[in-house]
Amino acid sequence: MRPHSQEAGPLESVRARVYLLAGNHTVLLEAAEWATTVLTVSPGAAKGEVITSVTTSDLEPGDFILLRQRTGDEDTLAMLANKILGERCGALRGQQQRWKSALRRAVHLDGVHRATRRLHELGCNANNLGRWLSPDGIRTQSKQDFTAICLYAGITEADAGQIWVDMGVIHGAHIRAGHQMRELLENQLQLADLAPLQTCGYLEVHLPALDAGALAIYRVEAKDRSTVDIHPSKLRIPQPAGRL
Repeated sequence: MRPHSQEAGPLESVRARVYLLAGNHTVLLEAAEWATTVLTVSPGAAKGEVITSVTTSDLEPGDFILLRQRTGDEDTLAMLANKILGERCGALRGQQQRWKSALRRAVHLDGVHRATRRLHELGCNANNLGRWLSPDGIRTQSKQDFTAICLYAGITEADAGQIWVDMGVIHGAHIRAGHQMRELLENQLQLADLAPLQTCGYLEVHLPALDAGALAIYRVEAKDRSTVDIHPSKLRIPQPAGRL
């Protein structure tokens, strides 16, 4: 169940764990100290409790998780968040790209080990450097860490403060998007025949209101206790077993 890990370089890689899914599929999910979450589905639960968020570290066999079906499908949550951001979306996402690009350039020049050391010297917990370099990370949990990252990457403290505020707006939009997505999913599942989910451990879900790519619910059958370094683009996309 172990994928090849040599494809990702130090600047690109994130730690991941392989999960075996129903239907002889596998998926790579983040394995880290930060609270990375996935959406889980509880068939038969009371309304409002069908869709919940679970940290990847707490995911266990028997849980049902919601995943995109194909590489290239736009992340549904990000798409919803962008709609919530409205006219400000371009500028705010530009700020997100700004600090990430600056950090990537700095780490590329210094190398991962020196970058980690310099960030520690600035008072930053750099254990999650891979996550910060990944495209989908919004900001750190700590403002102190975020300021240190920006200073290290050549961004002024004043600009870092504004970017922190802007990333807070994006974070808030993602939270609102998560609530909307849960409501849409719960409404859709109320109309769906859930028998295949119980018998086969798999159910494809479409959300016409979002015009999103295909989603699917998979039952988790097993998880690998070891971790590997992989490119972030390989995360959260189910694949037939053996293709990772």
